[in-house]
Amino acid sequence: MTALISILVAIAAAWTLAYVGASLAAWSAAVVVYFGLLAAVGAIGWVGVIIAALVFAPVLVIFNSTSLRKKLVTAPVFKGFKAVLPPMSDTEREALEAGSTWWEAEMFRGKPDGSTCSISSAPSSPPRSSRFWITKRKRSARCSTSGKS
Repeated sequence: MTALISILVAIAAAWTLAYVGASLAAWSAAVVVYFGLLAAVGAIGWVGVIIAALVFAPVLVIFNSTSLRKKLVTAPVFKGFKAVLPPMSDTEREALEAGSTWWEAEMFRGKPDGSTCSISSAPSSPPRSSRFWITKRKRSARCSTSGKS
């Protein structure tokens, strides 16, 4: 029964940390506190704490140290992805070099910021095309009043 409760507490803690978007340092502290509490309530003995420390301490040190993480984790992972992914096309390169995603990123995050998504000024068009659309609107308005479509 203690094992089941311990697992449920770990799942609930992980779920909460993920939901609030906790930092890596907070996750690391939660792991240390979790195993400390397991030892304090007698769910695991000191041998279990030592085994957990031997397993989790190197992982926590590597992932919390930026230089170690880049050298030992990120570089090999990127190297593996680079080997299996196709080369970037010209269209993809142009899209990446074009800049930011502007309001699309806000929309896809699920919590759009209204001030970011609002258009600050109406788009302008060259004078020649403006004359075309104004003429087309006037012609359309005359056709709708005369009964022609």
